[in-house]
Amino acid sequence: VNPPISLEKEARMLDFLNINSRLPLPKLYYSDADLLVMANMPHDGQFTLAVDHAAATLLADLHANHAPLFGFAEDTVIGPLRQPNPWSKSWRDFFTKQRLLFFGEKAEIAGKLPEGCMRRIERLSAKLSQWLDEPEHPSLIHGDVWGGNILVHQGKISAFIDPACYYADREIELAYTQLFQPFGQDFLKQYQKIHGLSANFFDTKCPLYNLYPLLVHACLFGGDYGQSADLIIKRFVGTR
Repeated sequence: VNPPISLEKEARMLDFLNINSRLPLPKLYYSDADLLVMANMPHDGQFTLAVDHAAATLLADLHANHAPLFGFAEDTVIGPLRQPNPWSKSWRDFFTKQRLLFFGEKAEIAGKLPEGCMRRIERLSAKLSQWLDEPEHPSLIHGDVWGGNILVHQGKISAFIDPACYYADREIELAYTQLFQPFGQDFLKQYQKIHGLSANFFDTKCPLYNLYPLLVHACLFGGDYGQSADLIIKRFVGTR
């Protein structure tokens, strides 16, 4: 059973993004451990080309916010799960320990992974330097950019909600958008005009980075998420 998550964490993340980004965010009226009161933002659910372009520009601007280290000033949350964010000089070390191994172990304990998957996660973690370079900067990310967390109305973005922010390789955010695909193809085209993408983004970084949300979803929902993660892992380290 997951411990109850204080809604004050979400309020602090929204406050942080309000100060450190140009993302449209709902106005906060009140928060405590059990209650978060925000402005009701309009939402018609219509993701248009204009929304794709606006999201790409806003997220590129967010990612230009850099820090000296990877992580965050406090542990945050992803859904109802604690998201550990100890400061780290190395992105690979951070991603290995605080994302792959941490959530792999949680999913394994919950019985949500295929047989042998945790062993393969450990092998993959030991070899990540073969596929992941250290990014130039730790970049601020929203951390949970899927369709349900982007409110849109009449071709404009009303608000980003429910952040899980920390300083990361900015491309982990972009990989996440390819997993649940809230945007069309023009989103990445617009983003590339501003920041560009790594040459190995689609074939290597995207599947590796999406192991994190797949393991989170395996923890929360079980189903095919653990199997999907295991199939990606086997591509890199085989079936042993």
